Amino acid sequence: MIRVISEMNATEYIIMDTIRKVGLPVGAGYLSGELKIPPASIGRVLISLEKEGLLEKVSNKGRRLTDRGHRYMAEQEQLNAQKETLDIIIYMMNDTQKDRLMDILQARILLECYTVEMACKNATEENLHSLNALMLEYIYEVRQHGIASEQNLQMHLAIAELGGNQTVLQLLKLILVNDDLQRVFLYCPKVAREPACDARQHHRGH
Repeated sequence: MIRVISEMNATEYIIMDTIRKVGLPVGAGYLSGELKIPPASIGRVLISLEKEGLLEKVSNKGRRLTDRGHRYMAEQEQLNAQKETLDIIIYMMNDTQKDRLMDILQARILLECYTVEMACKNATEENLHSLNALMLEYIYEVRQHGIASEQNLQMHLAIAELGGNQTVLQLLKLILVNDDLQRVFLYCPKVAREPACDARQHHRGH
């Protein structure tokens, strides 16, 4: 089984990335000249990556990425892109300009509307009672302490789970469990609707 991508160290990554960009089999000597890393050190990394099936030797020409290696690097790039996106969102969150705040609020509304709609299609009376209990906990915490981030978070995730869409659920987890992003998507008290109440009313309407 291939190792978790995040476990690849910087030297391994830059070596594989260099080989991929060259597009031809290369050896330790070439990589050493390009990366300014001792050939012996590169040699050890190449052998290790070959054992893991990420590189393959091509006669005496050097090594190149295997299909598995290409997939591995593509996944790494995807993870890096996701991280950059999250960094951008967090940066945007700190922008207090009116237009930016409205963009964030609109994103939250779209996300909530979809999750509530999906939940209403699947919710049972028992599910609604559970959501109502979460809502009561939320109201109690707000009245006692002025804020109820944890209860709000649990309510949103419960609704998303009821929706039955695992992609949406995992996306919400990615967004909502992040302390910085949670403040954006969960904190708009003057305009935010109470999703559990909406779910109950929508469900009864059907």
